[in-house]
Amino acid sequence: MAWAVRRVLKSGEVRYLARYRDASGRCHSAGTAPTQKIALALAREQESRIFRGDWQDPALARTTLAEYFSVRWLPNRILELNTCKTYLAHWRTAIAPEFGNRAMRTITPGQVQEWVTRMQRQGASRVTIRDRFRVLQAILAAQHGVS
Repeated sequence: MAWAVRRVLKSGEVRYLARYRDASGRCHSAGTAPTQKIALALAREQESRIFRGDWQDPALARTTLAEYFSVRWLPNRILELNTCKTYLAHWRTAIAPEFGNRAMRTITPGQVQEWVTRMQRQGASRVTIRDRFRVLQAILAAQHGVS
């Protein structure tokens, strides 16, 4: 449920902080507004994006894929030993060099397609490309709560 918090600035101006919770219950700000009505509209829009499935955690703007992979994604997977080794091999050899230092929200479908095409041109097998793509897809999908 969206809500607005009244704030009085040092100048005496009144602003309203738009607040909402994500699917995991964490609080977020949708910005500030001059009126409570506008602030509520901002927060409700973010809630709507969560329900539609196109909301992204604002913290991901600062989080690199490498940070997400090592701190949140991999530690929260229950995997067989060989599966874990395979994921780590794909991560180290292909995914991290290409996308590891990029902020999560900046990785686009076009960049992923270019990466796939480059692997094809470099002679990687279809199975290897598919497996690498699936690992990357699983990591990116997890940020949306899909996997």
